[in-house]
Amino acid sequence: MFVYGSVLPHMLAEKALGLTPDQAGDLGSYATFGMLVGALAAGTVADRIGRQKLMVA
Repeated sequence: MFVYGSVLPHMLAEKALGLTPDQAGDLGSYATFGMLVGALAAGTVADRIGRQKLMVA
């Protein structure tokens, strides 16, 4: 999220991307939601197969 926040002004300034402020906000929201889902899934998988195996995979 730090990198996204750092490059966002440059992405908005680059007209070739065609990114609007609304779309940029949506991307940030999707990323936050994705981290939530990933954290919950990783915790469940780690409980089932073990944390060391999950980290190696």
